[in-house]
Amino acid sequence: MYLIQKGRCEVLSKDSTKATATIGPGDFFGEFSFMFGGERSTTVQAVSHVDVLMLQHADFDEVLKDFPLIKNQIKEIEENKTFQKELQHVVSEDELATAGGNPKTIADLPNDEGHDNQPTSGKKKSAKFFKQLEGQEKEIHDVPFEQLGCFSRFMSKFLLKMTIIPEGFNAQVWEVCRVMIALMLAILYLFQAAFVHMSPYLWAICYVLDFVCLVDVYYRFHWAYYDDRGLLITHPVATAKRYMKNTFIVDLIACLPIEIIAYFAIRAWSPTGIQLPGGKSAY
Repeated sequence: MYLIQKGRCEVLSKDSTKATATIGPGDFFGEFSFMFGGERSTTVQAVSHVDVLMLQHADFDEVLKDFPLIKNQIKEIEENKTFQKELQHVVSEDELATAGGNPKTIADLPNDEGHDNQPTSGKKKSAKFFKQLEGQEKEIHDVPFEQLGCFSRFMSKFLLKMTIIPEGFNAQVWEVCRVMIALMLAILYLFQAAFVHMSPYLWAICYVLDFVCLVDVYYRFHWAYYDDRGLLITHPVATAKRYMKNTFIVDLIACLPIEIIAYFAIRAWSPTGIQLPGGKSAY
């Protein structure tokens, strides 16, 4: 049996196509199979990072040794299969009533760890926005920022109050745009180097596309990701750290105007050997 200590879960329908209810801190699941054995009647799916307390049957039996009356009552129910079926039927009806009535939704639960109060079923969100948090929720959200060093904490001030969900529509559109821009830059640079390397208009187009790439680098600091456990990580500190450790340096170098750096470097060696776009000489 599992007791939710932190986070939120959805109780799914029999065919696992929709959520019939949402449970949070203080709720528990798996109690029927835990008490009487047999197959589990419901499927529970996490919708945020979840901390649960697990009670194993062996530990439960050990505790029951000190409560013989309760132990005997449970044993009587275990032996009465008819009563078990009736009890399970009542539980199933209660779940259906909850699904068709007024179930407890995620919006009714406290917001923790910077997760949105929205169910995972239905349309995929494009971004996770961090609203103003209070009390314990604010403390949980601010802890990762407080653990940063002075310089990192200063740099974190430039992070947006949001992260981008990779399955969202906007993220998918942006990914398509990234691929198209990369292809355009590759073609333009080759065409520029081979034929019209002195055209100021082509240089301007390339610099505009380079600026868009820099914007993409900034967005990458806010790109949510799935960790090794399959949990969606949406806190901006975690997403920024992951990007810094992975492809940030490569992406940044790819966006830099290398030709300008080369221009100033080569001009120092050979002032008469470099010309600017438009046919003007270096000096």
